[in-house]
Amino acid sequence: MGGSPDIESYLFLGDYVDRGKYSLETISLLLAYKIKYPECFFLLRGNHECAAISKQYGFFDECKRRYSIKLWKLFIECFNCLPIVASIDDKIICMHGGLSPEFNYLEQLNKIIRPTDIPEQGIKLLKIKVCCVICFGLILIEILMIGQ
Repeated sequence: MGGSPDIESYLFLGDYVDRGKYSLETISLLLAYKIKYPECFFLLRGNHECAAISKQYGFFDECKRRYSIKLWKLFIECFNCLPIVASIDDKIICMHGGLSPEFNYLEQLNKIIRPTDIPEQGIKLLKIKVCCVICFGLILIEILMIGQ
């Protein structure tokens, strides 16, 4: 298990910032790996990769204190382009913590226009309930289709 990204594929599920004093180093390293290994290194967007949450929980302050507000704004532009969901072999759906309970079909995910900021109430669509439980790094997902 594990190994160099040129040998193994990696998928990260979000919340790269607001986790201590080294958020800038963490996100910079992850983005550098994404640039170096674009076909086998994947970053999804977590709830902290948005302007409102990162401003509230410290990433804004870290950028401002160590560099500039302009740097924080550039990271937010980058975060607004990150995907929110990935699938593995069209069998496993992966996400940070859950999607809006208002999704109707998984195909609706492709209609989300990026770049986009995620509003505090989440992405609003219709009728799918996605329950996600994270246990020791394992993601168990149950999709309940309403009216199907």
